[in-house]
Amino acid sequence: MNKLLTTIRLLIKDHMKKLIITAFLMTLASVSYGQQSKVDKDVVIGMVSGLSLTMDVHYPESPNGYGIVFIAGSGFIRPLSYDARPLSESFERYGTTLLEAGYKVFSLNHRATPRFKYPDPLRDVQRAVRFIRYNAEEYGISADAIGATGHSSGGQFAALLGVLDGAGDSEDPDPVNKVSAKVQSVVLRAPNIEIATINTETSTPLITLLMNASPNRNLSIEETRKFKEAIPTTHVTEDDAPTLLLHGSADEIVPQGHSESFYGALVKAGVTSKLVIIEGGGHSADFRGAINPPDFNNEINSWFDSTLRN
Repeated sequence: MNKLLTTIRLLIKDHMKKLIITAFLMTLASVSYGQQSKVDKDVVIGMVSGLSLTMDVHYPESPNGYGIVFIAGSGFIRPLSYDARPLSESFERYGTTLLEAGYKVFSLNHRATPRFKYPDPLRDVQRAVRFIRYNAEEYGISADAIGATGHSSGGQFAALLGVLDGAGDSEDPDPVNKVSAKVQSVVLRAPNIEIATINTETSTPLITLLMNASPNRNLSIEETRKFKEAIPTTHVTEDDAPTLLLHGSADEIVPQGHSESFYGALVKAGVTSKLVIIEGGGHSADFRGAINPPDFNNEINSWFDSTLRN
């Protein structure tokens, strides 16, 4: 009998341990779930030759019903990785403020050199916009008013999202590809607009990086077409997205002339636009070196508020 009682006590004790461990794990799961409810990591938006295209979805605490596509700069060069584009300095500087303002932020990943060539990255960010628009109801945002913002090379792709037609293909078997990839408001920070004039650390012409074309020979007809397509200024028309441009006057990587030429084309076409030149600002996410800089976050949030929400 004593052995039986001892066995029962041990079973009860073991059962209690399991209950405590289970409760602890459930608590951890609850905390984890709470964190995941704010950020959905590596959401698959499509497949390309067996590779997954992914994005991170950041949820604001008090959503306002609108979404912003966030494209980090990369100099068009990015090594392959197992996850979406990690949080960058520019996201910490601007993405979090957009979240505080109530915007749902979609942080994008895209193919890049040296493995992939233009227009692969453009097709990827267009796919992302289509995916977001197709699932707008699920995300709780307006499908008719999506914004985009990007820095440097990310600014070039954000600009293209605002000026390219982006019409969907009604014959495509994938319903996502049937919807438009054009956004309705754009904010560009030190955007690389004229890809032939950018300065790179390796002094490698971007046309070589983007299209695998030698700078020492004439471009083929197809290469010329792709080169022109990559320059946002060549696509500007009166129905393009309202665009805010922020650029540092001391930017040695992407000169302020990039933003000035694009702004001039937008104004000429009658597109609502604004250019803010930041005196002394460099190419970093925070325009390091700026003299009496404006409130960047207020400029950006006010722009999206006036062009999307109103």
